[in-house]
Amino acid sequence: MKNIIYKILPISLTEKMLFTKNLAVMAKSGISLPRALEILSAQIKHPYFKKAILASRKSIQEGLSLTDAFSRHARVFNQFYINMIKVGEMSGNLEHVLNILAIQMKKEHQLMTQVRGAMIYPALILLTLIGIGILMFIFVIPKLSQVFTDMQINLPLTTRLFLDLASNIRIYGLYIIFSLTGLILSFYFYVRTLSGKRNLHRLLLYLPFLGKMSQKINITRFAGNLSSLLESGVALVDALKTLQGVLSNSVYQLSIEDISQKVQKGESLTKALSAFPKLYSSLIIQMIEIGEETGTIADSLKQLADFYQSEIDETMKNISSIIEPVLMIIIGVIVGFFAISMISPIYSMLQGI
Repeated sequence: MKNIIYKILPISLTEKMLFTKNLAVMAKSGISLPRALEILSAQIKHPYFKKAILASRKSIQEGLSLTDAFSRHARVFNQFYINMIKVGEMSGNLEHVLNILAIQMKKEHQLMTQVRGAMIYPALILLTLIGIGILMFIFVIPKLSQVFTDMQINLPLTTRLFLDLASNIRIYGLYIIFSLTGLILSFYFYVRTLSGKRNLHRLLLYLPFLGKMSQKINITRFAGNLSSLLESGVALVDALKTLQGVLSNSVYQLSIEDISQKVQKGESLTKALSAFPKLYSSLIIQMIEIGEETGTIADSLKQLADFYQSEIDETMKNISSIIEPVLMIIIGVIVGFFAISMISPIYSMLQGI
């Protein structure tokens, strides 16, 4: 049972980052790859990851390269990682490439930690609000309804709506739960299809706040990873093809596929990017154009990645101060509306006594 759980659970980015960083240190120290992998496997907690490293060690001892050994474990090492290792082995500078990989993984980890951290507070508030609402509709409102019925109070429209809603929840509660579960599962399986994922990602880009954040995150990944690949000596076309598996948004993945085809046919990267003005802003295109003209495209991309990362950092710092008052206002309005709807009939009755 435990092994099944570990097969389902993803391997943490932190664990892969530490492995990569330590492998770079051992490569610099001159330790052989089989011995380095043997030492590092003892530090790995995830059983599947440990198994993959030990299997890779055995493959290397049998004569395979590190690239070929890691390629057998696609769940652990994505195409970007494999291509970077291949460049390191071909150039004889594996240590440098591993350090670049570790830095990129650290940036990715920091980015995802920021995003998750920013979403925890509003998610907790929302869940609390839903929980309180369920308790009110199941336990509190039915008792008030009985009181109003016994006293034969003339109820306002808002109060009647609350009472009818509570009554329907009690009568059709199971049907509502099954229907919601069905909708959630249908949505889940739909977005796992290629068309569903693309439609969801396309919609996400047009949402007021989430759209901008998604763009910044994907541009940071695009610029940072492309810079690392070019710096490591990967050809531009090959680097663009590798990037498709790194970007999280399928709309950006499709754009990269089209861009790589155009670059392969002889177009400049600037011109190819210009075909997608909604995905790549004029700032991105101008910075890359300068890089192409001066022969410093990798540096230009790194500056772009740093710029958008600082934008994300600033947004994440301010998000709590923005979301907190908005949530408090929403909660206040909901609670106030509920209180007035439930209490006003009782207050009117007391005034009539």
